[in-house]
Amino acid sequence: MPPAEQVLAFLRSLPIVSGLKAGETMEPLDFQEQFVRGIYSDVDDLGRRRVRLAALSVARGNGKSAILAGLSLAHLLGPMTEPYGECYAAALDREQAGVLYRMARAYIEAVPWMAARVNIKDWHKEIIDEESQSIWRALTSDARKAHGLTL
Repeated sequence: MPPAEQVLAFLRSLPIVSGLKAGETMEPLDFQEQFVRGIYSDVDDLGRRRVRLAALSVARGNGKSAILAGLSLAHLLGPMTEPYGECYAAALDREQAGVLYRMARAYIEAVPWMAARVNIKDWHKEIIDEESQSIWRALTSDARKAHGLTL
């Protein structure tokens, strides 16, 4: 299965964790599916993605947090997992970083196999996949100064 289809299948397996459709599975909206295909469809002869950085800008309430949390989990626990990988959910402020973290955590807690595989560190807004030793971390724009990261 091509990478874009793997990621979309993974997203479609995630449960909706809040709102009117809570408990149903995610069905990416057209623009979300187009975004995913734009990132994961362009691969080189060795099957490696050419797109390594992407941005999504849409109005509030259009599912940015849900799709971004799902995509980051596709890299932490899903079809794009790699050993000792690093997944960063970057936000402008602590509140938005918290939204992304809570969404990713809610997905994990709603899917038993995911919950059994990770170590969640609330204080650091960090999730570690014990199987691949990959990490997921929420960052804010001032995190570089505050934590001394060399990004």
